[in-house]
Amino acid sequence: MPARVLWGLITDAIRDSGYPFIMFSDNVNARNNQMHLGLVKASSPSADLVQFSSTVDTAVSPLASICLPRYLRVDGTVDYDELHRVTKLVVRSLDRIIDVTNYPTTDAAVSAYRTRSIAIGCQGLADVFSTLEFPFTSDRARALNKRIFETIYHGALEGSSELADSINSYDAWVGSPAERGALQVDMWHADTSDHYDFDALRERIRRTGLRNSVITAQTSTPSTAHLFSTSNGIDPYPSNIIQFPILGCDTKEIVRPLVDALHKRGLWNEQLRNAILASNGSVQSISAIPDDLKLVFLTAYELDQRDVISLAADRAPFIDQSQSLTLFVPAITSDLLMDLQLLAWRSGLKTGAYYVQSNLPTTPFPFAVNNPSTTSFLPPAVQPVSSVSSVHATSLSHNPDA
Repeated sequence: MPARVLWGLITDAIRDSGYPFIMFSDNVNARNNQMHLGLVKASSPSADLVQFSSTVDTAVSPLASICLPRYLRVDGTVDYDELHRVTKLVVRSLDRIIDVTNYPTTDAAVSAYRTRSIAIGCQGLADVFSTLEFPFTSDRARALNKRIFETIYHGALEGSSELADSINSYDAWVGSPAERGALQVDMWHADTSDHYDFDALRERIRRTGLRNSVITAQTSTPSTAHLFSTSNGIDPYPSNIIQFPILGCDTKEIVRPLVDALHKRGLWNEQLRNAILASNGSVQSISAIPDDLKLVFLTAYELDQRDVISLAADRAPFIDQSQSLTLFVPAITSDLLMDLQLLAWRSGLKTGAYYVQSNLPTTPFPFAVNNPSTTSFLPPAVQPVSSVSSVHATSLSHNPDA
């Protein structure tokens, strides 16, 4: 079958369903901390966890997601020291899970103890950008994006090194890229900032080893994002309206950072709220909203997806495994999808596309401006329960055709 014909079939399938997910095997295996074990031939269902597996090794990885908005200070800065500290605690927690989990098969247990793979990611990146009023693809947002993931990566490596020093390194440590001095950031030939001393960390790892073969991965977090009232993973807002199906009814609320920004400017009122609801969550056509806020609250479908891919490439050197990268394309065409995937591949990304969304997730619903049932609506402020979402385990298929 000619490649162009195959690509046309893939494009048709994605246009109809958002599937299939697209990953790049060459990029995965060129930048993998388990490359000394063999080729990676499969991923987790969310296209984020990529590990070696075989007929006798079923890759497993406990994972956790850090809620980024919890690290915003009242002065509008990010508490990087606290983010670094909590990341190290998460490493200890996930590593302990490996020891106390009951595995369904012997193959899974063998792989877990041999590689001690874990996956630390985050959620609420869009909330951080919008709370600070940084347009999602602006230079300030890109710099913050890199700083956040560099902090998590350094903290995770340092925490794993400390565990290896006090307990032991993972069984398959010898011969690994990290044992030879090549961290994930080195495989990308990426520059690190002056905020952290990676040279000293490499020297420490050379002496102590690492407790975990892979440590960071950016997962999709729709369920825990609802629980903790954050945006999903690294995704921009698909709409400035969040829809919650509760007891057979659709409950809608406007994203909290937009409400807060309008309150701060003295603009929030019933008429403006109704206008946002009527415009299906887009604020671009609402004259009462200032232009600077319109840039901040561009929805995912109003952003250039090439810039979204560039953001993913900026943080990729700090992610051991991969990232669930959703693309939001209002009208999918074969040529546009090809351009986006070639850009992702040339940028070195391991995942080209998790879902490719082409339809807005919320639709306008009829309401009367003077209807008492709608005028009582105000978005509830959900109080945080913790700064880290619930931890769960994911098993990777070892089917080479997956």
